Amino acid sequence: MRALDNTVQLRLKLAADGNIDKYKVRVCARGDHQEYLIDYVETHAPVVDLVCVKIFLAIVAKYRMTMRQGDVPAAYLKAKLKETVYAKQVTWFEKPGEEDKVWRLKKALYGLKQAGREWNKEID
Repeated sequence: MRALDNTVQLRLKLAADGNIDKYKVRVCARGDHQEYLIDYVETHAPVVDLVCVKIFLAIVAKYRMTMRQGDVPAAYLKAKLKETVYAKQVTWFEKPGEEDKVWRLKKALYGLKQAGREWNKEID
């Protein structure tokens, strides 16, 4: 089995005053290099239909209900992978003499074709 390439995205998060609040790093798998039936099987993850959202909002408004929302930070990263997926190391994390080693992913990375489906199965 081959190891997927990855890409690293660097970003600065600024505070309200314009100063640097924090540095952010996101490692993403190159899912565009994945092959069907080799690296993944299923990718379908259900989404809510816009009509259902509109009906829900209409009911909330009609009955003057309170509505809340939530978020799961880094949700895709919490999903366990069912397939065995290997990824090349990020060059910054390579140890001298271990450049040829790869990572076996236990959980999904952003960019994997199956990440959304695996997250949906995690919360279902």
